[in-house]
Amino acid sequence: PRTDAIIERLCGLNSTRGLQQLDLSRTAVGPAGVALLARFAWLESLDLSSTQLTLADLAPLKSLPELQRVDLAGTPMGALEHADIFGGESVPSALRHPIAAVQRGLARLVDLALLGFPIQGFAPSADLPSWLVSFALAVVTALALIPVETVLLATVGSTPGKALLRVLVLTMNGSRPSGTQALRRSLLVAVQGWSLGLRPLSWFLGAYRFGHLWRGEPVPWDRAAETRCIARSCLAWRLVVAATLVVLAPFAPRMLA
Repeated sequence: PRTDAIIERLCGLNSTRGLQQLDLSRTAVGPAGVALLARFAWLESLDLSSTQLTLADLAPLKSLPELQRVDLAGTPMGALEHADIFGGESVPSALRHPIAAVQRGLARLVDLALLGFPIQGFAPSADLPSWLVSFALAVVTALALIPVETVLLATVGSTPGKALLRVLVLTMNGSRPSGTQALRRSLLVAVQGWSLGLRPLSWFLGAYRFGHLWRGEPVPWDRAAETRCIARSCLAWRLVVAATLVVLAPFAPRMLA
């Protein structure tokens, strides 16, 4: 159908960037067009009223993390609610940003914990103050994460921590970040979000940036790199596993000694 072709052209021209509302009412949009809508990662409101789509046709829309409203008036599914379409998986809007903030924050801590564990094996065995060793390890881990994260974001768009918490980093047109974008983002996160691991500054700065995420406000590294971090629906067991890894990581060397 012509409508599907128009949607495909919009995707090809990267015209989906920043689009939050889309009105496709009274059009001939079909399953192919709906599948293409899965690329509109920041879409919040979608009007599909007076179309001939079925419930099965709407399955691709489940991947849209920001979608809150789908108008189906005048369709065979007109009586369905948002939760009916998405299998009851929709999150109340008041909790959407806080839950995403927890996912993103835990994902960062998991990555630091996983990378910090092998680095601890190279810690100096000399009789140095424990606070100095801990301080140095935090800085080295934060610096070492920059190239590792850059490579992973540019190749798969995620990291071990992000994969566990179902967090994905994409560009504004829905593709994986380029090497330059991934490097810029990783550097800015390390500096502006984690102060290169310099304690206690990193704790205060991390809490400050977490507040931005909690309120749903953009963070500077995503703005500068022109990326978008998407936190998809996450089952509770993933949160438990992530929290366990973060808590046990500092004790891992002693447990395995």
